[in-house]
Amino acid sequence: MADTVRLELDTAAFLRSLKLTEAEVQRAMAKALTRTAFEVRDAEAREVGSVFKFAGAATRGFLTRASGAGAAFRVDGAKPNRLEASIFPAPKTGKILEPHQKGAVIAGGEPGRLTIEKQLATPVTLKRTARGRVRGRRGKRTFVAGHAVLQRVGKGARSAVRVLFALVPRAKLEPRFDFYRVARETAIREWPKKAREEFSRVRAR
Repeated sequence: MADTVRLELDTAAFLRSLKLTEAEVQRAMAKALTRTAFEVRDAEAREVGSVFKFAGAATRGFLTRASGAGAAFRVDGAKPNRLEASIFPAPKTGKILEPHQKGAVIAGGEPGRLTIEKQLATPVTLKRTARGRVRGRRGKRTFVAGHAVLQRVGKGARSAVRVLFALVPRAKLEPRFDFYRVARETAIREWPKKAREEFSRVRAR
C-alpha cells in the first residue's frame, strides 16, 4: 500500500492575502495535513470494520483499532520543513489486508495458510475462535475423503459424518478493501476544513 494522495495549496496566495510569513504558513499547513491524516486513519479503520465479517471481537479489534497500543493503522505526521503526511497499516495488519486490497490467489502450503494434505483448507462447519483461529482440525474420528476433511460424529446406528473443511489447490481473493478510495475521499473532504481552521488560528493570534 504505497500509493500517494496529493494535497496541494497555493501558499503564495496566503502570503499575499493574509499577510502571513512563510514560516507561519508552513506550520499551519503541517498541522492541517497531520490532522487530515488522522481523519484518514480513522476512516480506514471504519472501512475495515464495515467490509469484513469478523470471527469475534478480538479479531475485529486487531484490524480496526484506530489508535493506542496495537493500532491497526499508523500516521507519520507532516512537519513545517516536510509537508507530507503518511498513513499506513501496521506490519501485521498490512499483511492481512493487502491481499484483500489488491486481490490475490492463495494456495495451500503458503505461510499462514491453513493446509491439510498439501491443500488449502477452507472451514465449512467449524467456527473460528474470537482471534480467528480454527479449533479441531484433525482427530481420531477425522479423515480425508476426496476434496474434503470429514468427521464422524455419534456412535452406532446414529453416527453421521460432517464436513469440516473443503480442500482446494488454490482460491481467489477478490478486492474488497479500497484503501486508496477511502484515503482520497477523506482527504478531499477533510483537508479544506482543517486548512481553514489552522489558518484561522494563525490570524487570530
